[in-house]
Amino acid sequence: MNPIIKQWDTAKSLIKDYQYKEALAIYEALYQKVETELSDNFDKAMFFGDYFGALADVAQYDKAEAMAAKAFHYKAEGDKYDVLRYIPFNYGHMYLLQGKWEEAIPWLKKALGRDKEKDDQLFRESAARYGTELGIALFYLERTEEAEEELLNAVKVGKATVANQDWEPFFYLKEIYKQKGDEKLMAKYEKMYLTRLKKLKEEDLIYPLSEHRANKQALEDWKKLNNP
Repeated sequence: MNPIIKQWDTAKSLIKDYQYKEALAIYEALYQKVETELSDNFDKAMFFGDYFGALADVAQYDKAEAMAAKAFHYKAEGDKYDVLRYIPFNYGHMYLLQGKWEEAIPWLKKALGRDKEKDDQLFRESAARYGTELGIALFYLERTEEAEEELLNAVKVGKATVANQDWEPFFYLKEIYKQKGDEKLMAKYEKMYLTRLKKLKEEDLIYPLSEHRANKQALEDWKKLNNP
């Protein structure tokens, strides 16, 4: 295996374990080598997209923007089959982390694309995640009906996938039905939210950093569930 790819895989594994400091040190050591020694623009786009996302997760936004520019450059040259939609998603996600809802929406829509129409587990998982974040942005802009539609669709397309274990769409649907005064649906989605929340580790609610009220509330709820 190419030693660059091997180290990159190590960095990705570290991110999954929330070891951001160690992972970012690897990305920093590799990124110049990636540009000069990797020949495939698709691989370069993936690398810089991953590095960009990791930097955004720990609120290093200026550097994240610089890596995003590289990711988009190589994506334009190497993504013939439009499979690198997670790169615009990471851009929308970065805005979402900062509470910049309007700025997040066009990027999340671009990432979502037509995924929800594809009968493929990988695309269903991405559609569930991207649609959830689009619904969140719409919720905070008080575009409630649109938010409800996106969140319900995210739950539907994410059914039986890993993405469906995410607590976020259920939290926001609970909040929407609370606003609407629909106690039955509010209770339904609250139960689904708490069921998923209880299975998480505390680190799952700390990373990525976020200004969402939901993240803070979820952490409080998680502590109550796990320390009754």
